[in-house]
Amino acid sequence: MIALAILFAILVVVAGISTICADKPDDQVKVAQTFAPFLLAMGAAVTFATIGWRGTINSRQADEAKRQNDAGDRKQLADLLLKGNELVEGEPSGFLLGIEFLTIVGLSSDNVLAGSALDSLARQYPKVFERDGHIGGDEIAIAFGEAERMNRINANRQMLRFPQNSTFSAFDNMPRGTYVGASVSFLNTPYLWPEMHAQGRDREIDFLSCRIFPPIDDDGLELMLDEVFYDCTFVIAGRVKTVDWRNGRDHALLDVDLSGTNFKHRDVLMGLSYNGCRFDDNDPPLVDGVPISEGSPEWVRIRGTPARA
Repeated sequence: MIALAILFAILVVVAGISTICADKPDDQVKVAQTFAPFLLAMGAAVTFATIGWRGTINSRQADEAKRQNDAGDRKQLADLLLKGNELVEGEPSGFLLGIEFLTIVGLSSDNVLAGSALDSLARQYPKVFERDGHIGGDEIAIAFGEAERMNRINANRQMLRFPQNSTFSAFDNMPRGTYVGASVSFLNTPYLWPEMHAQGRDREIDFLSCRIFPPIDDDGLELMLDEVFYDCTFVIAGRVKTVDWRNGRDHALLDVDLSGTNFKHRDVLMGLSYNGCRFDDNDPPLVDGVPISEGSPEWVRIRGTPARA
């Protein structure tokens, strides 16, 4: 840009001197006409370059303004994250406000800070059940449901230890982690049951020493004890069509009607514990499609050995 301006000035000076030094008026006209196209072209080039230069300056100024604005937004989010963590760990009166601050950050466009905020919300979820009325539980569940629409989840998989007798319904986009000691119901959210199995296979979510309430299936529940569950007790309200497993991790069935239930393998039936389970004598459970016989080890296993609750 500067070089063009200097070149244009030199051309103007040369043209002026050449015109003045011409001896005759006709020669002056010819000289002027000779330089005119170059002067016009050079002037246009300088004008174009000036416009482009100003555009570049404006673009840089806009980028810098956006950068400063983004930096300001990030600082505000970082402050909210810090304050939110302080509030949820502080006095009970500030807990809900802390949850709100963390939710704002968790649903923000800053992926790093959002992941940290959702981590904090995940850590707080088990603590909700230590509070009267489980204050904050619905708010955290809603926050994770909203985060799902933004394709977000907590950044780090965590061990979520619940107080005794903690009971909640499974909800959309549950935090990644291992749930320990909770009672988790899928009765109101049956659509999450297959999704939970998929997440378990991906090692996103699993349950350790939990009491699980599977959904009711009018056609009979096909209970798969896979890598989602470890040392869990299952309380099943409806009919159980089949039982199978991919891990033998000391599971138990509690108060389950096993009439006509088909255990895919004998090891499955014999490997489970039973507490208060029952079946119709005329419709006993089956092993690989064959009904068990009265007095057999399988019969006694279900009816004769109490298990942990």
